[in-house]
Amino acid sequence: MARLGIIIAVSDNLPPFASLKACSKDGEAFEAVLRQTSRFDEILTLSTREKTASRAVKSAITDLVNRYKGQAVDEIVFYYSGHGEFVGNEFYHILSDYEASSRNQTGLTNSELDGLIRGLAPTLFVKIVDACYSGSNYIKSDDDLGEYLKSSQFGFKEVYFLYSSQRDEQSWTTGELSAFTKSLLIAIGRDVDGSIRYRDLISAASDFFEAQGGQTPHFVTQADFTAIFCESSPQMKALVENFVPAPAPTPELTPPANPSKRHLSKPLSLTERVKQVEKGYSTRQQAIEAFEILAKIFESGSLDQELIELYSITATRSDELPDGTETVGTWLEKLNSNEFFAVPTYRIEKYKKRVPKKRSRNSIFSSWQNSLGAALLPDEETEVIDATRQVVSGYRVTAAVPFHAVTIRLEPKSLALTPEECLVLIVASRSEIQLFWALRNFHYSDWETAVPNATVLQWSNAGVAIRDDAAIAQIGRRVLQEFTDATRRRIATRWPEPSAVKDEVEPGAAPNSKSLPDGG
Repeated sequence: MARLGIIIAVSDNLPPFASLKACSKDGEAFEAVLRQTSRFDEILTLSTREKTASRAVKSAITDLVNRYKGQAVDEIVFYYSGHGEFVGNEFYHILSDYEASSRNQTGLTNSELDGLIRGLAPTLFVKIVDACYSGSNYIKSDDDLGEYLKSSQFGFKEVYFLYSSQRDEQSWTTGELSAFTKSLLIAIGRDVDGSIRYRDLISAASDFFEAQGGQTPHFVTQADFTAIFCESSPQMKALVENFVPAPAPTPELTPPANPSKRHLSKPLSLTERVKQVEKGYSTRQQAIEAFEILAKIFESGSLDQELIELYSITATRSDELPDGTETVGTWLEKLNSNEFFAVPTYRIEKYKKRVPKKRSRNSIFSSWQNSLGAALLPDEETEVIDATRQVVSGYRVTAAVPFHAVTIRLEPKSLALTPEECLVLIVASRSEIQLFWALRNFHYSDWETAVPNATVLQWSNAGVAIRDDAAIAQIGRRVLQEFTDATRRRIATRWPEPSAVKDEVEPGAAPNSKSLPDGG
């Protein structure tokens, strides 16, 4: 039975994602370990900028799957080191050409990866993901992250999923290697005899970060903990020491692309702990300054030479929230926390509800029927009634802030184009701000009036510490970049590159008009 390894290490990224030098070393180390085990029939390694581009990654994995389709596959180990991002209910592995405006094309989604691997029906599927989440997340709690990862296990017989950090944490580096990968290497290169199980790797990583702090790995298993990863040996120990020299001192953890540096020491008194945590909190004035940094970035936004010939750009602050903020309200509701200075708003919605038909109190089946509910009864035993329920309608801000929203607008200079807008909402707490942004397209209802298209706004979000001016500026530039990239793509999609051979149009004729045949 075949055993396969897939290693993706993405060090080079497009802005706004920072390049992560440790990732290439992570991939090199993990590939060396897999080869040293002599257990794998084929190991696919993608680590250069060209090989970690989206088209190259998806083609390479597809080719691997096609080569082994129809064969018995005992085990597949997937290893990834790079940026990661949650959007909606999907996790994206950030590839070297990733752009948020085309994230499904330029990222590798968890569901796409699972779909490809399911085609081989491996007995054991292992995922090791050492990902820096880059500040963006739509997973509201660690429980949600757990449920998300668990949903990925369906369709596989046995799984071990090892993720480097929880939903609200960065993954860290220790010099040349990412900390999570380093913790696994230390376990693999330990000076003991015998087998090293996947369960041993989980235990080692847990112990490593309990001692070091900095991040909390997340694990999902669907197995009996007997699966072997490798055998301990002097050769394996020597190989690991090429990447983690022994004795391995424990340097201070530093985040690869995270604005704030965390200093962790143990033991700490209560006073020391409070003072350490206090560094992450801000005053009202610091929050006002953070809002101003964002506003100035949006207001000073510039376009490249091509777009500036097509549009003018403006940014307008507003104390009013736009329509279509239900997603933000739902985000706050699911967060179920009083941390942010905003609360969901609700409205009453009418709907039709199917219920058991009312029967006489004397009916011997009455209580039994009602306990079943409508779902288990035949249609003739139920009826549809009018009912009401409370649903999220949006949100409201509970604190005085400089503004609630910014509208970035591209006003067309050409009659062939329509306006484009990016709506930005800002929700603050005492320690961070959450940005939500959505793109809105328009159409003309007459020659002068442009109205928004009747589509549900698709919101993205990202959180950043109020005290970190550089990170705030970076996320502001990211929003602008996504907006202009999406606009460029809309134009290119609507008017694709013309073919080399063009139909000639007579002067004065409409562009799509055709000549009529002569009557004779």
